Amino acid sequence: MMNDKQKATIYELRQQGLVYRRIAARLGISANTVKGFIYRKGITSQAAAKTKSEGCCPQCGADISLVKERKSRKFCSDACRHAWWKAHEHIIDRRAWYSCVCAGCGKAFKSYGNNKRKYCDHACYISDRYKKEVVAQ
Repeated sequence: MMNDKQKATIYELRQQGLVYRRIAARLGISANTVKGFIYRKGITSQAAAKTKSEGCCPQCGADISLVKERKSRKFCSDACRHAWWKAHEHIIDRRAWYSCVCAGCGKAFKSYGNNKRKYCDHACYISDRYKKEVVAQ
């Protein structure tokens, strides 16, 4: 639940043109909570809402300092970048899938990004490399 102070702060920050994610990061609440409150109250921004490229980290909502004559950054840190991509793996368009046959057990498997892979997993590698006997599964 939001208190009256948070509601007033949301209204004030939205009037300044901040996006839901940045408001939520400042107040320590969910961006969806902010979005729902703004939608229900019909609050509109007086200034144009800032876009992603204007320095707001999509993971934590922190400000990103932009350096003139350098490529703009989307994330504030590598930790935020890794966390965001881990949470959004469904966005990645993975095209480098290869069909392979395991040298240990003989099963077909798919490998991402490596068409020279020999084994389906580490257990098959160990079994084939050191024991030289593969137990039929």
